[in-house]
Amino acid sequence: MALDALDQKTLSSLPRLSEVYDAYGVEVNALSLNEIFALYERCTNAPVFSIPKKLPGLFRTSNKSETTGGAC
Repeated sequence: MALDALDQKTLSSLPRLSEVYDAYGVEVNALSLNEIFALYERCTNAPVFSIPKKLPGLFRTSNKSETTGGAC
């Protein structure tokens, strides 16, 4: 069997990624940038950035609504 045909057979035998996510409760992009940075700081006891001027630029692209989570 040609390698391309074997690759295709292998790929088509796998479940769709969305089905795997649903089965295991995976959530993609479930945290906003604010939550990610707060979680990082809470878990490491270290500031995310030592240069405060860079931080606001990262938050401009995030319009994800706030969610609550309980890690660390």
